[in-house]
Amino acid sequence: MENIIIYSADRCKFCDEAKAIFQEYAVPYEERNVNRSIQYLREARELGNRWLPIIKVGDRVFVSPSNDEVRQFVQGMVSSI
Repeated sequence: MENIIIYSADRCKFCDEAKAIFQEYAVPYEERNVNRSIQYLREARELGNRWLPIIKVGDRVFVSPSNDEVRQFVQGMVSSI
């Protein structure tokens, strides 16, 4: 499985919802909270946007995806295992 990084922020409802979907399907991810690290904030900005969450899977980047988009992506990952 590819390395999954979720850029998030404190008190970000959309970030919490995206992480919950990954947890629901037991898909591991690395969280990079932009409020807790200037380096993570810079990385998120370099990915081209300030909207969160930003989900990076290999070379693919999803900026502020809807819950339905996250769920479809995660379900696709789980079904391919």
